[in-house]
Amino acid sequence: MIRILHLSDLHFHRSESDNVIILTTLEQIASNYPQHHILITGDITDDGHETQYQNAQSALERFRGRLSLVPGNHDYGPFGNFYDETCATLFDRYLAIPFQNAPFAEGSVPIANTLETASEKVLLIGLNSTLRTVAPFDFACGEVGGAQRAMLAELLSNPANQDCIKIVALHHHPLYHHPFFRLLDGDDLMRIVVGRIEVLAFGHKHVAALWPGGAGIPWIVAAENSPGRATVREIAVEKRRIEVRDVPVGISP
Repeated sequence: MIRILHLSDLHFHRSESDNVIILTTLEQIASNYPQHHILITGDITDDGHETQYQNAQSALERFRGRLSLVPGNHDYGPFGNFYDETCATLFDRYLAIPFQNAPFAEGSVPIANTLETASEKVLLIGLNSTLRTVAPFDFACGEVGGAQRAMLAELLSNPANQDCIKIVALHHHPLYHHPFFRLLDGDDLMRIVVGRIEVLAFGHKHVAALWPGGAGIPWIVAAENSPGRATVREIAVEKRRIEVRDVPVGISP
C-alpha cells in the first residue's frame, strides 16, 4: 500500500514564534505517520523573505526522501501578490532542489516522481501554477501554461506510465473562478486530465473539499490550510483501489 498525506498552505513566517502552530502540526505528522509520503501543494512560505524559505527547509528536513512539493503564489512573490524572480529562485534553492532534486523556476516543466512498492506504482506529477504577473488584476491568479500542459499530456499518454495510478498536484484551484484567485487556464487543464488521472490535488482557497467521481476523475481533492488542523487528508492506494479520508493529526481542535 502507498499512503500519501496531502498538506497545503503552511505559510511559514520569518519569526519562529509565528511558526509554532506549523511546527507543532509537522511534528505530530512526523511522529504519527512515519511511513507516509508527504505532498504539499504550495504556499509553503508567506511573503518571499529568505528567512521563511530557510525556516521551511529546516522544518521539512524530517521528511526528506518522502516529500513532494509544488510552489504557490506566496512562494513566488511578496505577500502572494506579484511574481518576483528572486523569490522563485529562493524556492528552488531551499525547497525544490534539496527535497526533490528538480527546480521549477528554470522553466514550467512538470516534476514527475514515482512512488513504488512491490505491488503498487504511483506517478505523482507536480505542476507549477504560479503566474508571472504583469497587472494588478493578476493578483493571486495562476496559470499552468501551454508548454507545461503539453508536457503533462505527453506524460499521461506515455505507454510506460499506463499501469501507474496517476496523481496530479498543483497549488491553484482549477474549479474556483473568483476573478482574483482563479487558475486562468483551469478549463484547459481539466480537458487534459479528465479520464486520464485518478487524483487531482490542490490547495490555495484554504477550504477542504472532495469531489469523488467528479468531472470524470475518481478523486478531486482540495486541501485547507494545514497548520493547526485536527485532521489531514490521506490518499491511500492499494491494489489499484484509491481511498481518500481524513485522518487525525494529533492536535486538539
